[in-house]
Amino acid sequence: MLIAGTAAETANFAGLFDPRVAPVSSPAPLIQHWQEPDVVLLGMGEDGHIASLFPHDAANRSPAPLATVSRPDHLRVTLTPPVLAHARKIVVAFTGPAKTIVFERAVLDGTGEDLPVRHALMLGAQVLIGP
Repeated sequence: MLIAGTAAETANFAGLFDPRVAPVSSPAPLIQHWQEPDVVLLGMGEDGHIASLFPHDAANRSPAPLATVSRPDHLRVTLTPPVLAHARKIVVAFTGPAKTIVFERAVLDGTGEDLPVRHALMLGAQVLIGP
């Protein structure tokens, strides 16, 4: 994959899952090898969450690059707002009328704590809205 405006580079994709690391209470082992991403592609949920930043979760206020989020389905590791702030490009993509309504609320005044997609929008994210 080539990034426009730069020398020919191969894209590196980094996931937050490592089968050798169980982030029971802290993603510290993952942070040890962390590299800031240049591009972040985010989906948005019907509650306005992005990555695994959910409304009113402490991860919205974390100064660390990664945070652990406990959800009913499973334990998650998420990027945090400081990581988004360092990315050269942020893209938020979603589809459907329910998510469109949430997005329309998100562009109004409010905090990322209430609708985490605002973290990305405040940083100038490009938004792709599907049918």
